[in-house]
Amino acid sequence: MIRRVDDLARLTDDVRARAKVPDLQTDMARWMPLPAPASISELCRAETLIGCSLPPAITHIYSAVANGGFGPGYGLVGIGGGRRGFSDWQGQRHCEDQYVLLRQDAGITWPAHLVPLCHWGCGIYSCADASRADAPIFTAFGDALYDDPPNAVMPANSTFAEWLQAWADGEDLWEALHSALPSA
Repeated sequence: MIRRVDDLARLTDDVRARAKVPDLQTDMARWMPLPAPASISELCRAETLIGCSLPPAITHIYSAVANGGFGPGYGLVGIGGGRRGFSDWQGQRHCEDQYVLLRQDAGITWPAHLVPLCHWGCGIYSCADASRADAPIFTAFGDALYDDPPNAVMPANSTFAEWLQAWADGEDLWEALHSALPSA
């Protein structure tokens, strides 16, 4: 059950505690050492490419815990540096680079300021609306971007802080994501 999060310090402590446990650092990837926390210059680089300031909960977690490498799915991808995670034949990318790539893809209409943060595999991303201070989470389904655009990006009905707190509390966010699909 995703619950409201008002205390970023508690969220940070909970996320840090889970991220320190190798078997719990991510839901799907093998353990790797966490990168350093995001620097102000890394966050500013990302904000420049995205075209808006990143929401406070995102900048706080990335600058207080690590610049990616922990969290749901294969883990949060780094912003402006840190852990790369979005990959294809062109190489691996950070969140803002994936955002730019999606915005420039003439075959799809990627929403402005919707930043991919987490990769679940098979082209499924958890994304945050960076234009809103509460950073609502959306799920993007890669194939549907081309085949079924109206159903390609769906709200996850939580903010970034609520979503990450649910992960830190041990909730199975993959199951929650899967059960929310119209065909599930």
